[in-house]
Amino acid sequence: MTNKKKEKKKKKPVKASQGNILTGRTQELEGSIKYYTEQLCKLRMEKEIIEWLIENPERADLTALDLQRYGADRFPETWWWCHPDLDEVWDVGEDMPKAEDYHWGNYWSGFNKDVERYVIDRAKWRVPGLEFEINQAEERLKNLSGKMW
Repeated sequence: MTNKKKEKKKKKPVKASQGNILTGRTQELEGSIKYYTEQLCKLRMEKEIIEWLIENPERADLTALDLQRYGADRFPETWWWCHPDLDEVWDVGEDMPKAEDYHWGNYWSGFNKDVERYVIDRAKWRVPGLEFEINQAEERLKNLSGKMW
């Protein structure tokens, strides 16, 4: 008599293009939906912060101080703050408030109110572009969210 070990069948790996019977979506599609949902959340939060900053311009002092002292390094997700040195790199339109139109100090010269005005002006400039990005992300998410098969 021979002892035969029962061989377990290995599960086949799930392909990204395979669908889920419950949701009617592929894993690739699920990944895209997750990505756009996260992006939409970030954009809405950014808009909320900007609107609060515009409504409370007296609270722009800390943002302005950070920007004046450390540049845009402290704001990795919000590229549009752009320290004066970076304005040449980002060509995003003529209507963007130019950093050279404002008086910038440095870490040792003390705080400058003109930087505060720059922060508010850039925030006001960013709102229409942000609303456009939010609308695009919502539209894309809406198109992706339905059953695909």
